[in-house]
Amino acid sequence: MKYILIAATFLTCCTLGFAQTATNISVTAHNSQVFITWKNIPACDSGFYYVYKNTVPISDNITFQNSQYLGRVPFNFGLDFRLTSVLNDHEKHYLITNDTAMLDSTQNLFVMTCTSEGEKDYFAVRCDFGQTSPNWTVLANQNSTAGKVTQHVGQVKAYLQMNDVVFPNAPQGETMDIYIHYAGNTTTASYPAMDNEGCLPFHLGIIKSGNLGGMNTCFLKFHGGGGDFFNNTITVHIDSAWKISFDDWIPAFRIDSGGTNTRWFGYSQQFKVYEDDINTPPPISGIVRAYTVSRVNWELRWILNKWNTINYTTIDTSRMYLVGSSQGCAGVLLFSMLSPSRFASGSITVPKYNLLAPDDANPACRFNDNGSQVKQTRIFFGNEDSTNLYTDLPTSPGSSNFFKIYDITDMDYMFHFRKNTSLPFLSAINGKTDVITCWQEKIPFYDTVQATHCGGIWEWDLRGHSGTDSTSWSSLDVKSMRRFSCKKSYPAFSYTSLDNNPGSDTISTPPYYNGDNVGQLHASFDWLDSSIVDYSYLWQVRLFIRRNRQVDSTYVPTALPEFATTELTIRRAQQFKNFSAGTKLCWMNFYHGELIQSGVVSQLYQDTVALPVTVRGVKVFPEGNIFRIMRCDSIQPTGSLDDKNEMKSCMNTIYDSPMPGLLSVYNLIGKKISFGDFSSLTSVTEMTDEHPEVYFVRMLVEGIPVYFKWIKS
Repeated sequence: MKYILIAATFLTCCTLGFAQTATNISVTAHNSQVFITWKNIPACDSGFYYVYKNTVPISDNITFQNSQYLGRVPFNFGLDFRLTSVLNDHEKHYLITNDTAMLDSTQNLFVMTCTSEGEKDYFAVRCDFGQTSPNWTVLANQNSTAGKVTQHVGQVKAYLQMNDVVFPNAPQGETMDIYIHYAGNTTTASYPAMDNEGCLPFHLGIIKSGNLGGMNTCFLKFHGGGGDFFNNTITVHIDSAWKISFDDWIPAFRIDSGGTNTRWFGYSQQFKVYEDDINTPPPISGIVRAYTVSRVNWELRWILNKWNTINYTTIDTSRMYLVGSSQGCAGVLLFSMLSPSRFASGSITVPKYNLLAPDDANPACRFNDNGSQVKQTRIFFGNEDSTNLYTDLPTSPGSSNFFKIYDITDMDYMFHFRKNTSLPFLSAINGKTDVITCWQEKIPFYDTVQATHCGGIWEWDLRGHSGTDSTSWSSLDVKSMRRFSCKKSYPAFSYTSLDNNPGSDTISTPPYYNGDNVGQLHASFDWLDSSIVDYSYLWQVRLFIRRNRQVDSTYVPTALPEFATTELTIRRAQQFKNFSAGTKLCWMNFYHGELIQSGVVSQLYQDTVALPVTVRGVKVFPEGNIFRIMRCDSIQPTGSLDDKNEMKSCMNTIYDSPMPGLLSVYNLIGKKISFGDFSSLTSVTEMTDEHPEVYFVRMLVEGIPVYFKWIKS
């Protein structure tokens, strides 16, 4: 296959006796875009076709030169290079202009997105092939339209290019539908700019393993560097699920002969897709445009608008999951940070956490200064050592403040930025011998994970980047992500007593790491999904600790202790939230029906933002225990009970039955300080420093333990 070769001297490749033009121009408008097709100059094998429009007929070279320039496409743009490459089926695939019409090998295409409702336009195409100066020749009905086309601004669509395509390692007969859409450097209310050229094609694949209208879970796949939407999709069968495979690719053939990717973000507005190469100086000014972020957001919106209607819901939007490996992890992390309430969970395998990280002590690290990964990143984003350009992504919706590129790609920064926001539950695995994303940056990031109480599971072993050697942990289980929902809270663990030691980031001699060769943060703590209670006054969950089996059938940890401890933060609370500043929240920890711990925390604020509720030192047992937290003023009975007779009267009223004689009284740290009948309450004299007047009283009602707050006055 001939690749697009753009040289500064391409105009001199051939000299002909007359100015040739494109022929057979045709223009069709539909779905808020104008599709301009033409027949290429037969001998043209380099350069570009340039497309123009005007509100008057382009009938002469003067009018042509005064027309509005729309953009350019290469001489062989009509060949769908990306699809042809990824399918690798020994066929040439050409671009389409709707769901059924495909170009032939002699044709070319430019797609304009409508921006001016009702504007009537004429179009013309020129090509400088064989000329030493711009060719403004006009041939009516050949390279210039005689009729006008009316713009209509509305919803752009993606087109079904191929359906029921069998993809590599497809499970249980699954197939992929492949879609294509066209975008450029213009923006409308519903269709953002997705590149800084006039027109580029973009693909995505959908594996529809669930019924139309079936409220399916949805998995969004971000491929790694050098990968694609077809060969690197999710190959695990998941019942009642739609799997969407996005594509990060631009035809920057001077950087790589197969084109390249944008790290799932975008690139500097100064970057020239067809001209810049690996030696292009990094930008030192301007804005880094989030072209790819905008495109993926639009593609997901288009899918949801098409298959979630007023009549049926195909995708459960509360159960959308992000999956990525290698460079695809950048997509998972970016969308987790930018839209944390939109996605339920994320899975990342061998991610890079910080593009701003200092050089790794391992000289083989490709993200060290002048490493191969750094060179391309700098072309798109600027030199991180001297430049931190602004992006076009606001720090919050509608804000006039914007993220900087080396802030938004630094997860230490972003996790702290989002510390008061519940993130998707993230599971990750990294390798200490990985020289692509490198190891030493992981150590400060793990510290960030702990300090921000974000939760998640973070594993490591001695694997390299490919994960085919020294692998101790199994692959992350994509199916298990279905336990999470944007409509369901979860406990986030941090600083657990079963966390392993990842080591130091200052080891300067081989093997450039220390600490535990195999380990994890938080993976040994778990909960029973069905046990979560999330009310406006109470939140409860059953916790337990467990061992994690490795590929060699050994376990981490090798044995479980009697109990372990953790800090527990309530994340994604649905009802148990929005308390006023200073609200007292009483927590209790029950093991085998006995109260073993209790305490009080207060609702804290940072400016006007309520901080997540965190309880420290929570004990968790292998057999499980119940953690409960509630508004202190909601524990029955409320108010001050001055004496035992008043308490007995209140309890009898609540349960409308004679009270049992035996009660247990606990202080707020869970210590039993009295046991007996009602008369024993008068003997309670032990006080606590923080809350000397508050106790918990345990009683049995039909064999079930019930707890009351007792305010002793």
